[in-house]
Amino acid sequence: MKKFFKAVALLSALLILSASLSSCGLIGLGIIGYLVSSKVEGEGADTAPNFDISRDTLFEESDPDYKPDNDEYEEITEEPQREYDVLCGLPEREPDKTLICGDGAYARKYMSSDEKEFYEICDKYISEGYTEHCPRDTENTLSATLVGGDTYVSLFFRKGDRDLVIVSSKEGGRSLPFDYKSYDQICDTTFTQPGLTQAGGMCEIIRIADGRFIIFDSGNPQEADVIYNTLCDLNGSADNIRIAAWVFTHSHGDHYGGFEGNNTYEGFANKYKGKVEVEYVLYAPLAMKEWNQMQSYNVSWNTIDHYFLKEFPIRVKLCFPEAKLIPVHAGQVFRFADVSLEILFAPEHIYIDSVPVNSNNTSLACRVVSEHGGAALIMADCETEAGLWVDHTYTSELQANIMQMTHHGMVAEADLSIMIKSGATTFFWPSGEDKYNNTDRPEKTAKQYAARYGENILHGYGTMTRPLNYIGQPACGEELLRDGLGLTTNGVTVTQNNSSGIVYTVTNTADPYIAFETDIDIDSGYNAIVITVSGMGRTETGNLYYTSGDVTPLDFENGNKKTLGAQGTPYEGFSDRKLIVYLGNGENFTDKITSIRIDLGASKNTTIRITSIQAYKL
Repeated sequence: MKKFFKAVALLSALLILSASLSSCGLIGLGIIGYLVSSKVEGEGADTAPNFDISRDTLFEESDPDYKPDNDEYEEITEEPQREYDVLCGLPEREPDKTLICGDGAYARKYMSSDEKEFYEICDKYISEGYTEHCPRDTENTLSATLVGGDTYVSLFFRKGDRDLVIVSSKEGGRSLPFDYKSYDQICDTTFTQPGLTQAGGMCEIIRIADGRFIIFDSGNPQEADVIYNTLCDLNGSADNIRIAAWVFTHSHGDHYGGFEGNNTYEGFANKYKGKVEVEYVLYAPLAMKEWNQMQSYNVSWNTIDHYFLKEFPIRVKLCFPEAKLIPVHAGQVFRFADVSLEILFAPEHIYIDSVPVNSNNTSLACRVVSEHGGAALIMADCETEAGLWVDHTYTSELQANIMQMTHHGMVAEADLSIMIKSGATTFFWPSGEDKYNNTDRPEKTAKQYAARYGENILHGYGTMTRPLNYIGQPACGEELLRDGLGLTTNGVTVTQNNSSGIVYTVTNTADPYIAFETDIDIDSGYNAIVITVSGMGRTETGNLYYTSGDVTPLDFENGNKKTLGAQGTPYEGFSDRKLIVYLGNGENFTDKITSIRIDLGASKNTTIRITSIQAYKL
């Protein structure tokens, strides 16, 4: 405050001097301006308050009778902006590999590292004034993020591989959501898959304990209304819908389309920007260099998409200017009310080594864990390389009640191992039957595991919500096998037909099947058939036909044909397999099923044992 009054006294004297120099016109005021600016920029400039005061105010405060309000004019003591060197804690040795990420962050990989080096680096940054956030020591990894001003570094060390990846950024540190605020619990934490169309891409919604939402992706462009209506239903009204974090796993239109929209459909961002609040938008952009390399492979099915690097930041800024757009990296853990959002995988961890063909490997893998119990594992579209990295890197870190299955139900090579490690009992498939029943890919055993040990939820059958700590139950329902079941057959010899099962041997491979009349009341809730079989060898495909409504029973020329569920060689240790087929359009199908035909068996003399045929509710 003393400095303030000294400045006032000085300026008052200068004003008097300028009056005596009135013949010089504006020269006097010019001298004053020069002297004042010299004082501000000179001694004490680094710590002096930045006063913004008019000439009238200066005259007023030079009045001997003027008494400033001490509360209003309390001296401001702003600490100067500190410069942080983002490189100050890096190892002295050269990194083995480097990568520039899509957000401009710099990734360095050090081989033959150890835990001692990890902690020494952390300590060095801390000694330079950095603050450590989300330090984790898990079964297989060490990780931490250190923030200094707006710069930050994220460290990720794999104990078994002894490799250390350090991602450094000169911006964004102040915006990272590390704030552990208190909250009032108003609801249970739940996991919801909106009722997207069967080709609706991926969108998963978690409602956290304080009523806010964490959303993963947004499906295709036509899904904006479905997502908004689901938020309203979960929220109880359209008022005060708050999205704590919207996570976009990778740059493909069936994941960001509902948010962005297209020429035909208005996107969520533009349509509902005034009706919801978005606090954080999280994503992991890959640099153009790697996208160009993937494009150079010239593979027709590979989707090359630069949305994250071009339109996405603009769309977020225009529609949700208050939202913070945050690039994320593996090992970071963010807190929202009762849940921790763990970034398990980000693309720099494989692209720093090489660029795989399939751009689905740019997907994030995340886990959401609630302090009230329960967890969800989000695998997005992680393809072979990304999935193998996750499987190789983690064990107990993958534990979850709920798992979102990869790549729209087609799954990938490592999925079975990841499913077993997770211990999940509820599997959400962001796909319709077409991809769930896809038999072209070799990774069919993951579907067998899901069908045998858990509850499976697909797109196209309405919005489905489960508590985050939910324990799913394998499919079960009304058993259709019974003693004296009247069978119609073709190309097979039946050796058993009773409530314990049906056994037959293929005698003619042209069209082997069994069929029988039944009475399944869809109005009572049944919308799927689960067939448990064994002894099939390597039969690659099978079909289920059924008649319903006014169609004559056993007249399958006029019936419905469905591809049976997951096929192929059973997972080691299975004595049987479960084949799942969904009837009609799920919740939209209301007719009674009057007869069923099962086509199984591709090779002559193959023996088929069907131990259960159940009608069940999804």
